[in-house]
Amino acid sequence: QHRSQIYSFQTPPTVNPTAAISFLAFADVGYDTGGETVTAAVVKYLARHNNRSLAEQDLFLLHAGDLAYTHNVQKVWDSYGEMIEGITSQIPYMVSVGNHEDHDFFKPFNTRFTMPVSSGSHENMYYSYNVGPVHIMSLSTESDFKKHSDEYTFIMNDLKAVNRDITPWLIAVFHRPWYTSNIKHEAGVGSEMRKVFEAAFHEYKVDLVIEAHVHSYERVYPVYQEKIDLTYGTMYGNVGNGGRDETNKWIEPQPVWSAFRDSDVLGFSEINIVNVTHLNWRMISAKTLEVVDKYTLVRQYPRP
Repeated sequence: QHRSQIYSFQTPPTVNPTAAISFLAFADVGYDTGGETVTAAVVKYLARHNNRSLAEQDLFLLHAGDLAYTHNVQKVWDSYGEMIEGITSQIPYMVSVGNHEDHDFFKPFNTRFTMPVSSGSHENMYYSYNVGPVHIMSLSTESDFKKHSDEYTFIMNDLKAVNRDITPWLIAVFHRPWYTSNIKHEAGVGSEMRKVFEAAFHEYKVDLVIEAHVHSYERVYPVYQEKIDLTYGTMYGNVGNGGRDETNKWIEPQPVWSAFRDSDVLGFSEINIVNVTHLNWRMISAKTLEVVDKYTLVRQYPRP
């Protein structure tokens, strides 16, 4: 019989439209050298910043799919759990499903993690929750999302139910990208999902999408239908540089909507919601803990 130590942490603040909060995001990690490098860097980063004010501390981490790359070997799940313990013992670890969780109908993924239950949600596959000034939708690119499917109904109902006076920021997290200028992992399924939902995301003014699958980093300007729209477009951040190594090849010339891309730096991203109008995005190098890329997203308030 094996037991871990008992840990505890303070969960992020409840709903507060004027709260300032910070959190982290990464994806495509894996139980290997790259994954160990990035998770160790996150632990070091948390330790470096745990004496900051509550508004500046990183209060939780979003993992946008492809966690351990177990290939259905359960011992790898155990080893991965030990590897991320330095994170999960300090802050909530919020998982979204990726294609590499597709073993035994996602049973290990849904058994080993317990995410929030919301109206119409399905285990860990898709769900939503509020924290501070933000409503977060964790969605599945691995489920049936076509019109009239269960996930389609969940997404549309969830978008309609968001009260922007209570949670002025609206963020979606999912694995396969809707926007990428990488040839190695073209959007594929992500492109199909984008056709179904991009208009709704634009209608309901989704501020930020955190995506992955491509094992590199890319930040996309606020965009709608491949046209930059700094006022109402959705910003996309691909955080697939979380550790898993892969050869990458970029589309040339770089599309105008692609703001910054890097296939060499392993790292993670930090999202700081400053107030109801400003959100700061930073990509942090796992090797140096220095900022590699940054952007400030500005939105109107009240939301139109």
